[in-house]
Amino acid sequence: MKIKMFIPVALILCLAFSLCACGTNVNTPANTTAPATTTAVNTEATTTAPATTTAATTTVSAPDFTEEDALELVKNTYDFDEEYFFVSNGTVEIDGTNYYAVNLRKSLETNTTYISSYFVTLDGSEIKEGYINGEEAVISDEKPAIDVNEENAVKVVEAAYDFEEGCFLTYRGVEEIDGTTYYAVDLRKSLEANTTYLSSYFVKADGTKIVEGYYEGGTAVLAE
Repeated sequence: MKIKMFIPVALILCLAFSLCACGTNVNTPANTTAPATTTAVNTEATTTAPATTTAATTTVSAPDFTEEDALELVKNTYDFDEEYFFVSNGTVEIDGTNYYAVNLRKSLETNTTYISSYFVTLDGSEIKEGYINGEEAVISDEKPAIDVNEENAVKVVEAAYDFEEGCFLTYRGVEEIDGTTYYAVDLRKSLEANTTYLSSYFVKADGTKIVEGYYEGGTAVLAE
């Protein structure tokens, strides 16, 4: 009887011991390390846009106003008969201002004669009329004073007037009229067999003036 009761008690103790053992056995799951999260880095190659190539613009400045430009400007500004022409004559200084000097000349039978000058500012902005008297350039609207002598008195008259075909000039001599000295130049015209006298031109010896006139009984008469 005592043995039978002992067996059940032993079973109960074994069962209790087993339960306690199960209670202390913690089911620790395996430590599974999550795979490292791979963050895809969008490493796109940075493409630098090619530098915009601007075509180099070469600024060509307008050429300076030259002596040839001054000559062309005067030619285009003034209109003369074909026997007149312009020539460049370098630069001159007048009252502290520099100008290109352009001379007006007239063709004669064997050479040319000086008439006057047009002075052009170095920038081409202005033209001033005048003349060159010896070494001096003068701006003036008056007729230039010309170094006149007996040899060139005829040329001076030829340069100042246009005569019809068949007319020609001859030098007559020196005349003093009312206290003023003149060089007398006769205008004549060719006829079939000879020539005829038409009139005279009296050139002041200082070259400042030509006065028309005539001879009457050998006496010089001024028309004005």
